[in-house]
Amino acid sequence: MHLTLAGLGQPATDQPAPTAAQRTWLSNLWRALCGAGRKAAPGTSCTLAPTAIGTAERSKPRKKPPQDPAVRYAQDRPETYELPGAALFDTNSSSVRPQALPLLNDVAVSARTTPGSRVTVLGYVDPRGRPDNNHQLSQARADAVKDVLTGLGVQRVTAHGRGLPTGCAKPDHTAGSRMTAEDKLQCDRRVDIEITRK
Repeated sequence: MHLTLAGLGQPATDQPAPTAAQRTWLSNLWRALCGAGRKAAPGTSCTLAPTAIGTAERSKPRKKPPQDPAVRYAQDRPETYELPGAALFDTNSSSVRPQALPLLNDVAVSARTTPGSRVTVLGYVDPRGRPDNNHQLSQARADAVKDVLTGLGVQRVTAHGRGLPTGCAKPDHTAGSRMTAEDKLQCDRRVDIEITRK
């Protein structure tokens, strides 16, 4: 029987090559094992088939792994409805006026027909109220609008009272006109409803 050991000391892919001393140790181990085999099976011969470390096959640069394609997500910028407080509530009240129901129903239809939408209700107040009551009133108004939307079949609705707004966009007027004090109050005292597609 003839045994040939090929590739002694040849490292696996991405493994470091053995040193000369390590290759010598492996060769001696193979000869010792083969000698033990000859004693067990007389007539057995053993040889080593040397191979070069770092053959041309191993030196080929590895191909770069394929890149995952970029995934484009749907536009998730929310559609915002800014509803003036006067259209929704009486002064210092958090009860939704009956006259506001058709307006909120239009928003509810938009939310229900937007697949996978999330709705956020943000309540604001104007600075005429007591500072200690601003957040409480804005939260109560946001909750009231949330309750109406939920009753109209809208799911995944959250409500947040923000108190006084940090800013107010100038409403459309004729060129050169300024925002009146009443315009500013109406813009401050509002409820924003954001519908986000997911």
